Amino acid sequence: AHIWGPDGEHYAHSKTHIFPAERGWYTQEGDKMAVFQLPFAKVGFNICYEAEIPECAATLAEQGAELILTPSATFTEQGFWRVRHCCHARCIENQIYLVHCCLGGNPGGPLPGCWARSSILSPCDVVWKNPQGIIAEAHVNQEDVISGEINLDVLYENRLGGAATTFKDRRRKAGIYNIWPSHIK
Repeated sequence: AHIWGPDGEHYAHSKTHIFPAERGWYTQEGDKMAVFQLPFAKVGFNICYEAEIPECAATLAEQGAELILTPSATFTEQGFWRVRHCCHARCIENQIYLVHCCLGGNPGGPLPGCWARSSILSPCDVVWKNPQGIIAEAHVNQEDVISGEINLDVLYENRLGGAATTFKDRRRKAGIYNIWPSHIK
């Protein structure tokens, strides 16, 4: 995934977790999770399947990410909802904004038809207008442009005093997570 800043600076991310169905496509996994400072926010990438690995978003949040960009190409409606629900869980867990940018239609190559409904997501709390945590949402399987406002002041206020302070509480109790042997070996 690539993004360019207003002065032409270029940032890139290589997917760190290849989806099982993609493993025969001769793709290589990256090994870095980085956050980039853009004029409007600190931004990181989770590409598609990475959204389903909670540690990917948590790593970005711990580096200061306020917004995670998640491009995805899902082959089925079930695959779409799996990624979308995980994207929203990452918003709530890390108290960040997330843009889920979906590839739709039939792009060709190794990709069959893709199921899509792009969105801009927020944590679910009373400070955001939509109780479902959806700032903007595209039409299903249609070419579409969406826009929405993200307010970093509201995000930080919510991290400190919202109904669910998951980001702060996870950090507050970080020591207890190190007591148990890791399930990741």
